[in-house]
Amino acid sequence: MHQCMYGLRTKDAQGEASAYKPTTTVTNHEALAESLSRRCTGGHRHAHLVGKTACTKAAQYPKDMCEAFLKAVAVIKKSVEETHLMGVEREDM
Repeated sequence: MHQCMYGLRTKDAQGEASAYKPTTTVTNHEALAESLSRRCTGGHRHAHLVGKTACTKAAQYPKDMCEAFLKAVAVIKKSVEETHLMGVEREDM
């Protein structure tokens, strides 16, 4: 995933821009993998994450990324609840 696609921003000499920050997540759940799979389309300018302030701010996940994660968790939770209602045990849950 590229965090610029989830709204990660930073500033440089030209002003504010997206920050290209490739990030890897490891999961075996399709809903989570899909929600965290956005890759940069290249339709915007990137500013480098340089300096303590920029890097410290980039250590926090962007709001859109957190929302994508929570949406995936809700899908997973619903799937688990439906599975339990049907009385089916699944090893991948």
